[in-house]
Amino acid sequence: MKRFLTCFIAAFALLLLAVEASFAQTAPSVQARYVAFSNITTSQARASWINGNGVGRIVVIRTDNTWDATNTALASITSAFNDVNGNRTDVNIQEIGTTGSYVIDVVTGATRVSNFSNLSSGTTYYVKVYEYNASGTSRAYKTTDGNNNPRSFATTGTLSAPVITSDSIIVDNNNNTALIKWGSVPGALGYALDIQYYYGSNWNTLSEYNNIDVGNVTSWEVYLPIAVGTDNYRVQLRAYAGSVTSADTIQTFTITTSMPPKFLAGDSPSLTEQTGPNYGFYDITLTFDQAVYSVNDGTGALATSDFAVYAPTSGDDASSKVVITAVSHTAGSQTATITVRFNNRVTSTEKFRIGPANATSIYSGVIAPSSTGIPMDVSLQTTKGGQYSADITCPDASVLNTTDNIAFETIQKAIDAGTTAAGETIQLKDNTTYSENVTVNKAVTITDQGVTNATVTGTWTLGGASDVDLSTNTITISGLAFDNSNVTNSIVLANVYNGTVSIQGNTFYLYASKNAISVQSNRGTGALTALNIGTSAQNTFSGAFTGANAIYFNDDGTGSNGITAVSVQQNTFPTSNALAIAFENVDLTSYLPPISLGSGNTNSDG
Repeated sequence: MKRFLTCFIAAFALLLLAVEASFAQTAPSVQARYVAFSNITTSQARASWINGNGVGRIVVIRTDNTWDATNTALASITSAFNDVNGNRTDVNIQEIGTTGSYVIDVVTGATRVSNFSNLSSGTTYYVKVYEYNASGTSRAYKTTDGNNNPRSFATTGTLSAPVITSDSIIVDNNNNTALIKWGSVPGALGYALDIQYYYGSNWNTLSEYNNIDVGNVTSWEVYLPIAVGTDNYRVQLRAYAGSVTSADTIQTFTITTSMPPKFLAGDSPSLTEQTGPNYGFYDITLTFDQAVYSVNDGTGALATSDFAVYAPTSGDDASSKVVITAVSHTAGSQTATITVRFNNRVTSTEKFRIGPANATSIYSGVIAPSSTGIPMDVSLQTTKGGQYSADITCPDASVLNTTDNIAFETIQKAIDAGTTAAGETIQLKDNTTYSENVTVNKAVTITDQGVTNATVTGTWTLGGASDVDLSTNTITISGLAFDNSNVTNSIVLANVYNGTVSIQGNTFYLYASKNAISVQSNRGTGALTALNIGTSAQNTFSGAFTGANAIYFNDDGTGSNGITAVSVQQNTFPTSNALAIAFENVDLTSYLPPISLGSGNTNSDG
């Protein structure tokens, strides 16, 4: 019996050890997170965080941000650590192996703060909170990082100024940059710098480099705008840790030659269309890296002749279609606004670039010891870069005034443009659908390219907000396909007078209770001299829908003047249901003369 009890007790003890061991091997699944610091002085600080799901946590402190060795060591440690309650100099504080990490506090339960004491002044500390589970004296630590865990803080105190020497500043004349290097300052969390230039009798800070925080690095590349009238520069560099900032280190350096102007790196110019009546003209604002001039003595504003259009780096090339029409620039300004138009149709897949017209077009200012400015020359692109603008994307402009060779985004803009005058031709793109509603208030010809008809699905009103005097000229609509499935009328002949309207060689698709051509017989200021529908080139009206009208005369206009002569010839009309010519409340005596039908009008069946 005694032997049995001995065996039982031994077995039970082994079981307890196995259970304890199994618990000790299970680390928490959620790490502590969002470590923050407050109440920082020269020797004290308070840490807080959000707990994970362990039964407790150790707060570990070190003076650099290297945690791999600490994590590896903790993964194999199962023992507890001394609790020194945040006292960094306590004789009982324990190092985790030989990692340089010390357990400065041990907390359990809902506690999520730790107060540190006896820290060194002006020192940067790194803190990580590790969750753990416990089984008896055994511990299992979670070693992965949490959100914002670990974190760092710096005690207040003094920092040494960084060390920088003249040979640590490397000027790159090809790229308008200077690389500045300095030695690391113990305890610094980062560095800030200014770049200044000497002009007149003062050091002046460049706005781009006024106390900029470059982070915890030991070198920084600066971009030099150069043309400020001097060759002398200096850097002012300081270290910081929290609210503690070192004294400035100042080092001067010299630019021995001017650098050529460039388009500002990262600038993405885009087109902005001018407002009416300047439709078809687009402004591009280009930014240079420095003040620029048209003359090498530091004078002169840039003009149209100083710029040229070049092929893009990618995409379809539209450079042959771009015409520079104007440049707005003030001598010494870093920006110029270039106005362009397109002499042919373009799409948004096409691109182009802007650059100097030649090597004597655009200059930097004069910088001593140089006696002249340096030119912006596209031949320097491969060595200095930035001599071309970034790629500029074209608009979708499929409407072309073939008289003026100006492309437009819409038909209405082509008509309303100040450059479009009576007698000019507006050409739509073949095999393209135009859904806009259009007001034709100028005596222009609107047609297509003549291969595959452009399709019109909106309503075109020949007239305007008030009576439109054609001044004996002609509105011509020819070679198009009109589909009025979504509108009541394809063409409305409204309040135009003192001229001719000619509708020739078009195809009209008719739909029930809708009109292809609606003619307002009466108008206010004067009579329309002539209306010719198909007289010289056949219009085709198709679609046998009940209530559809090919030509619909009415008195929906205002005024007491009509149409002097009407000719409807050489047209093909539907055989049935749709009416070829319809009248409604038309005063045939006052507004509408006898219609000349001549010969050549047929039904669709012949």
